[in-house]
Amino acid sequence: MKATPVLTALILRDTHAFLKPFYCATLELEGDLVTLDHAQKTMDFLVWHFKRSMTKHVGKTTMISSITTAWFLFDKYYKLTDDTPYYVAAVLLHPSRRKQYLNTQWEKKWINPGVNRAKQLWKSQYRDCKSREATPLPRVVTKQDKTSRG
Repeated sequence: MKATPVLTALILRDTHAFLKPFYCATLELEGDLVTLDHAQKTMDFLVWHFKRSMTKHVGKTTMISSITTAWFLFDKYYKLTDDTPYYVAAVLLHPSRRKQYLNTQWEKKWINPGVNRAKQLWKSQYRDCKSREATPLPRVVTKQDKTSRG
């Protein structure tokens, strides 16, 4: 089928809409203050975006082909997070995510190996670390303390 100007415009519109979350994710993950748990959450969002886009563009051969190619490349880098326990440890230690996040966002087959990698990290690098004694904070004297003393 020959691409007409209208068909080309529709493909460009769809491609732009598909790529926009990747642009936003790139901006979101720039800088020195980004944490590993945030990077993992963003990558999980992009996986959801891939799945949704495949469903949305069923029947559009050009878009499905482009999305599949992009997903293949994305997955190559996403799988690199399996090579390190730090991503899953960051999610598990995040107060608002913890294991519940893994249970709702990850495929079941990924959860136990990920948790086991985080446990192994803790055992090999942190379990036997001596904790430093916390320096006691000075007691703050309040107005009420002063009046109750006399």
